[in-house]
Amino acid sequence: MFNHLNSPMHLVNFLNLVKLGLIGSLLTFLPSCNRVEAETPSPQVSVSGSLISQEPLPSPSPSPLLVALNPPNPENGKQIADYLAKIKALAPEQPHGLWIQTGQDLLGNHQGTVPLSAASLTKIATSLVALKTLGVDHQYITEIGIVGTFTNGIVNGDLVIKGGGDPLLVWEEAIALGSLLNKIGIKRVTGNLVVTGDFFMNFEPELVRSGEFFREAINVDTWARDAEIAYGNLPNPIPKPSVSIGGEVKVAPTLPANTQLLVRHYSLPLTELVKK
Repeated sequence: MFNHLNSPMHLVNFLNLVKLGLIGSLLTFLPSCNRVEAETPSPQVSVSGSLISQEPLPSPSPSPLLVALNPPNPENGKQIADYLAKIKALAPEQPHGLWIQTGQDLLGNHQGTVPLSAASLTKIATSLVALKTLGVDHQYITEIGIVGTFTNGIVNGDLVIKGGGDPLLVWEEAIALGSLLNKIGIKRVTGNLVVTGDFFMNFEPELVRSGEFFREAINVDTWARDAEIAYGNLPNPIPKPSVSIGGEVKVAPTLPANTQLLVRHYSLPLTELVKK
């Protein structure tokens, strides 16, 4: 049904709308995606000579997004409060939302209209959309290159990373990429780390922050505890990477025209990603 859903941010927007209880509307309208087409009845087509006229079928009356609900039963309040207290005790730092409805009766509501991170069951919808749209064998591609010259282990210029929407590019992948850059011969970059495309490291949607994570991952001398733990979790030992970047993290709208691509990283197939 959906013809375009190619980045984690689209999935996040999808999840937020599902959380708001608009799943019925999502089947016909999803403005957060770049191009979405809903399945609608084909128009009646009649041909007369060279003229083709289209007579649309009558449109059904639109269903309202919001309908008036019967107020919650006060007797449910204590049970809901007790349940929320237990959840909060397990994860005190995390926000929680709850919406319980049957028919036109609202049984309970706690931040039910506030967009929050999706619960596990909600991910079923996004997984189905991703598999149908992209295909079970789809892999996200992340590319790394340089702008400038490369001699004696030093890049006199910028290191460029172009994200392809990989939703599971985390410490382990970035560390392995840094080790590969060392294997190629790159030890130091005099310029900046330039980030472009859909690059989301450690589930971070902000490009500069994702770039900072990557810069840390590829240089063992800057590792914090999370990077150390991730390195210890690698199934096969690899050399710790040491690629220092002298400049800052910069964001570019597109891949610089004079970029020399060096590395292409493929994510796990989509069927494996949705299981994570």
